[in-house]
Amino acid sequence: MIRILAWAAAILVPVLLAGCARPAPNQIQARTDQYSPSVEVDSAYVQVDTGNLARHGWFLQSFVNRQTRAVSHRLFFEAVYPPPLEYFDSAFDDTAKPLPVVNLFRSRGCVSEGCTDEERVGILLDEAMLRERMGSGLTVKIASRHGEAYELAVGTDIIRTQLDKIAKVLGSAYVAGAPGADLSSPPLLGVHPIPLPADNAARIANPSLVGLLVVAVDRGLAAERAGIRVGDVITDYDGRPVATVEDLKAAILNGGRGRAIPVGVVRVGETRRVTVNVTL
Repeated sequence: MIRILAWAAAILVPVLLAGCARPAPNQIQARTDQYSPSVEVDSAYVQVDTGNLARHGWFLQSFVNRQTRAVSHRLFFEAVYPPPLEYFDSAFDDTAKPLPVVNLFRSRGCVSEGCTDEERVGILLDEAMLRERMGSGLTVKIASRHGEAYELAVGTDIIRTQLDKIAKVLGSAYVAGAPGADLSSPPLLGVHPIPLPADNAARIANPSLVGLLVVAVDRGLAAERAGIRVGDVITDYDGRPVATVEDLKAAILNGGRGRAIPVGVVRVGETRRVTVNVTL
C-alpha cells in the first residue's frame, strides 16, 4: 500500500507542477510574446479516463504564424504512467485515415519508491478537416506500440470555439491582412495563397507535396463557387503545376476566359479535382 501511495505521489506531483502550463478547464487561451513566431491558441484541457492510476489528457492546440498568418493544428496528448514506456506513435481519425504523430517529449522520473514515465505527442490535424468537422465533431484514436489505445473525442463546441478564437486573433476575416498572403488575388479567381509551409500537416504527411496553401477565399468569386476552401493546397491549374504565387498567376492568365478549368487541390490528405468557371 505504501508503495502504491508513493508511486501515486510520484505520478501526480509532476503532473500538478506541469498543470500551470496547461489550458484551464472550460477556458480557451491565446498567447504569444515578442520572441515567438506564432500565436498559440489552446482549447480547454480534457482528461482521459484510463481506469487506473495513470494520468492522460489532451487539448486542441493551434498556431497562427505571425508573419504569414498560416494556421496549423494538432491534438496535444500527454500520458503519465508506470514503466515501461508505451511509445504512443500512431493515430487515426474516425474514417480510419492515419494521422501524423510528432514526438514532443519522453522521459522517466524515478524516486526511491519507483519510476514514472511521461510522454507528450502532437497529432497533426489538417485545417480543412477541422472546418469540415465543425458540424459533426471528430474522434481520433491514439495508440502505442504496446497496445494501449484511447479515443479522443473533439466535439463541435471545441472546434467551433477554437476557430472562432483564431478568427478573433487574426481580425474580422480569417486571414485578411496577412502580410505573407497575396491579397491582390490572382485575376478573377479569388484565392489568397502562400507557399506551402514546411510545418503544414499536408506537407509533413507527404514531404514531396508541392503547391500553394489557400489562406483566404473571396466571397462570390470563382474559387468559392468551385468549392475551394481555406486550408486547401492548390497543386495545379489547367494541368500546369503551381509551386509559387507567380506560377498560379501565369497559369490563370494563360488559361483563357469563359470556360471551365480543372484545378487540383489536396484537402485532408486527399487529392481532388474541382472545376473553376472563369468569366470573360
